[in-house]
Amino acid sequence: MFVVTKEHTFWWPVKVRQPDPEKAGAIREETFKMRFKALPKDRGDEVNTILAELPAVDQAIGFINEVALDWGDVVDSDKNAVAFSREALTDALLYPWVRQGILDAYTAAISGQAARLGN
Repeated sequence: MFVVTKEHTFWWPVKVRQPDPEKAGAIREETFKMRFKALPKDRGDEVNTILAELPAVDQAIGFINEVALDWGDVVDSDKNAVAFSREALTDALLYPWVRQGILDAYTAAISGQAARLGN
């Protein structure tokens, strides 16, 4: 049964492809999960209008801050869990591979792209 709700949130895996700190020229893929809020068209239009005048990096950060609600499987360099907070998210978003991974995950989730690729 399909349920219509005022707000739709969901967990989705995020793949981050980052330069490997141990191997020169290599890319390391890490994953974590993120809880997103799907934006209805009217709010998406508002957000796009607000962010349109900003540089592309700031647009990405602003959009992610709008849709990101929580995360899991995120640890620090000592392997201690990092609790989700806006400050922790802001720190992570300083790296382009984190921004891109989150944007790709959200796009795949709301477009149904991942489901089609698996068929």
